[in-house]
Amino acid sequence: MSLAREVGFACDAGANGVAFPGFASEWWKLTEDEIDRAAEIVIAAAGSRIPVILNITAQATCHAVAAAQRFTRMGCQGLMCLPPFVGGTTGSETFRHVARVLESSSLPFMLQWSPSLAGTGIEWPDLAKLERRFPHCQAIKVDFAPPAPTVTRLVAEFGREPNGALVLPPEPFTNVHRKRIVELATVHKFPIVSALRSFAEEGGLIAYGVNIPALFRQSAEYVDRILKGGKPADMPVERPTKFELAINMKTAKAIGLTIPQPLLLRADELIQ
Repeated sequence: MSLAREVGFACDAGANGVAFPGFASEWWKLTEDEIDRAAEIVIAAAGSRIPVILNITAQATCHAVAAAQRFTRMGCQGLMCLPPFVGGTTGSETFRHVARVLESSSLPFMLQWSPSLAGTGIEWPDLAKLERRFPHCQAIKVDFAPPAPTVTRLVAEFGREPNGALVLPPEPFTNVHRKRIVELATVHKFPIVSALRSFAEEGGLIAYGVNIPALFRQSAEYVDRILKGGKPADMPVERPTKFELAINMKTAKAIGLTIPQPLLLRADELIQ
């Protein structure tokens, strides 16, 4: 089937995981039975190669709980939940909905938090309560507009939590706002770890990720082979081969952290 082939292609291309169904696509077009059948195909096609996260889109709590239980029995590796937004639920109602879903499965869980775009808002203190009450609530996917004021508020709120840290993915949004994020993290004295070296240079604590210049040089090799007559379809997908670890020692001192000596010895650069 084409869906199975698509999942197989994602596995071969080095994808880290597969999420299904899409909140803005399949959910609106497929029935519950069709979603279940497609989810089974995705899980079977992925096998043990990459994790499969199944998305819970039911608006009624009882149906969302039933979906979480069904998906867990299917053998997926994680769940993601879009809180109800049809009918204008309150923050407390949304909190109870998500809590019930979390109670129904112990799989790693991600919450889609979209207060301004879909009206699925839960106040930050309630998000913190969910994280403390349910350790398997491991991630919150945040969609909002405008972004900058929300980033400022969330980082400031997060800074009030004891023993916190911020891990930032290598993506455009956090990179564009990195200066403001680092400033707030420094004020509240909690560390930032990122895959982008620019965060460590800006004042984040640690950056570990792909060496971007080396990645561009690796891409240039593809261009050279194509210009010499090579067929792109015959060229294997290559993963990055050079990674770098940078530690900002000035930041470590400012937030009162002592970096273990073994980690310092493994660093490619210590930013003073």
